[in-house]
Amino acid sequence: MFSALALILTIISQTIGLNFPLVPYLQFDFGELAVLTAFLTIGPWSAITCAFVEFVSLMALGQNAPIGPVSKLVAILTSLLGLWVGIKMASAFASNRNYAAGSGLVLGLVSRTVFMTVLNYYLIVYVYTLGFIVAYLQTPIRVLTGIALTDSNALTVVLGLTALFNCIQLAMGFIVSYFLTRLPQIRRTLKSSNLAWFESIVNQRQQQKREQTTRPGQ
Repeated sequence: MFSALALILTIISQTIGLNFPLVPYLQFDFGELAVLTAFLTIGPWSAITCAFVEFVSLMALGQNAPIGPVSKLVAILTSLLGLWVGIKMASAFASNRNYAAGSGLVLGLVSRTVFMTVLNYYLIVYVYTLGFIVAYLQTPIRVLTGIALTDSNALTVVLGLTALFNCIQLAMGFIVSYFLTRLPQIRRTLKSSNLAWFESIVNQRQQQKREQTTRPGQ
């Protein structure tokens, strides 16, 4: 269900054309909402499966293939990696749901930004070439930021703006998905405890702390 929803939302986003004004070939993608909601409610493996099903579907449909689907897959997988590690680490030190979610978002942003910066570096230098990027982006960047794009600064500027785009995309998607997990309609689909996956991680930590404090001899 989440895979189908992710694919539908991605196609809708591409049809609408929610381009990032500073780097118009980058598009905001509603499809990540489904993957991130699957991650928060059901767990990492569900989200990873959802991301791969959407990737295969986009490749089959030829949606900006292969660079578009591959870039999208790398972006979401590296985001999930950071989110997963962040939530697990936070739950080991605190038993607060919001703290765990916030820590996951921070590491997700770092992970996605680092990996996508490396990927985009190779795409710009070896696939699109720097000259093409300068010619394509110099007008929107100059009009919106006042920065004159040249061969000497283009790589730094474009990679910086791409990192900004990735941070906005993940932050917006995660925040919306986080609040979606609070909806009664989603809660009723969860297990009998009515806890989302990331909440169950925090809850397990709380239970472990209570058990440690009540053990004899402690």
